[in-house]
Amino acid sequence: MYEPQSLLTINDFIGVPLVLAFFILLIKWLAPIYIKEPKLLQLFYWGLLLRVAGIVLSLLFYTYVEGYGDTFYYFRYAQKISMTFSNSSFDDIQKIFFIDYADLPIHIKSTLPDDVVFKGLFTTNKFIILTTAVVSFFTFDSYVSISIVFTLFGYFGIWLIFYRLTKLYPELYKYFFLFLICWPSSFFWGSGVMKEPLCMGCIGILFYLSFGLKAHVGSILKNMIIAIPFCLMLLTVKAYLLAGLGISLLFALLFYLINTIHQPTAKRIAYLIVSFMLIAPLIYFFIYGADLITTSVSQYLLESVLTTTKAQLELGNSNYDLGEIELSPFGILKYLLSALNVALFGPFFFQINKLQLLISGGESFLMLLLFIFVLYKIKFIRILKSMKNDPVLIFSFFFILIVGVQIGAIAFNYGTLVRYKMPLVPFFFTFFFILLYHNKVRSVKIMDT
Repeated sequence: MYEPQSLLTINDFIGVPLVLAFFILLIKWLAPIYIKEPKLLQLFYWGLLLRVAGIVLSLLFYTYVEGYGDTFYYFRYAQKISMTFSNSSFDDIQKIFFIDYADLPIHIKSTLPDDVVFKGLFTTNKFIILTTAVVSFFTFDSYVSISIVFTLFGYFGIWLIFYRLTKLYPELYKYFFLFLICWPSSFFWGSGVMKEPLCMGCIGILFYLSFGLKAHVGSILKNMIIAIPFCLMLLTVKAYLLAGLGISLLFALLFYLINTIHQPTAKRIAYLIVSFMLIAPLIYFFIYGADLITTSVSQYLLESVLTTTKAQLELGNSNYDLGEIELSPFGILKYLLSALNVALFGPFFFQINKLQLLISGGESFLMLLLFIFVLYKIKFIRILKSMKNDPVLIFSFFFILIVGVQIGAIAFNYGTLVRYKMPLVPFFFTFFFILLYHNKVRSVKIMDT
């Protein structure tokens, strides 16, 4: 285990000024070229300052509060792999990148860390360790400098989400800025040498490309080619986010295509077909769910969940319990709804036992209030009508649902959950703010008639 002070070294005093100077010059050159509107450019710089604050706060948190965690291991092992790179042939470096640890030649393994934690992390988190090692070559092996690179990539992603939404809904730009760019968990957990900045960078780029304003063939093909490396990166870092993104985009595309149909009867038939596609798997599960649950694969998954839950609860320390899984279709549905509830609105105030979770509890409470307010303000049938006419709403809804259920069912710890839910939060606020906007526009139209 690293001593807390070891994150900050003499390399940071050398690397940070140079890395900061490089990015400041680069941003000052490129930002005015791509952000034409003065008000948005100013917001971009304010968001950037928040990210710098996030880097400092996360460094202090991991060093003097947490004192351990994945960021320590990523940096520690990346340092050692960097040393291995400098003393290895190009062929050996290729093998480290593209061959599983178990299959590496003995002479390469002997140059890598020989402990259980490294072997486990290198198997499950190889990409982020190697990415950290590569970035360290250009940042003077400085933890803070590497954090700057990771954080800026994550900020680039969240900014692209904000920028695209602002183009689609210009009246809402202030709300998007406050709740996407300035959201405390976003700039805190989106900083540092962690998976979250990489995931947010990829999600933001893919969202921006998917909801491009130019819908001609050349633009679509270009965007698809650009998207490939970021899809692969997301697949490697957190595959469930890519799955959620892909399914959500598929349904958004289906509803977009339906809305291009001008013949009313054909449009209604198309809506019925898509609705059946959504409902049929649920109906099938309730009819044949009992048989599915008894399969060996299902039993293995359920046993894994129960084992993980038991292990986490024994550790204590801000863990939550979704209760036992009742082995029936209704029991599993109840369990998944509990997971979604925790993912969106946890930690609840009465469950907070750490000072650092107090802000997360306040954020979750605000999300709950917004959820209740929208349900009170807008009738359910009007929500459905707004959704079927707006691909962004469709995307956000399915992304919240798919990712929320998954992270709620796998985190089991509020400290972990607040990081896992970071990609979900921007689309949560996007969904409800756009609903409120559609409701307001509709109300104004009714008053004008």
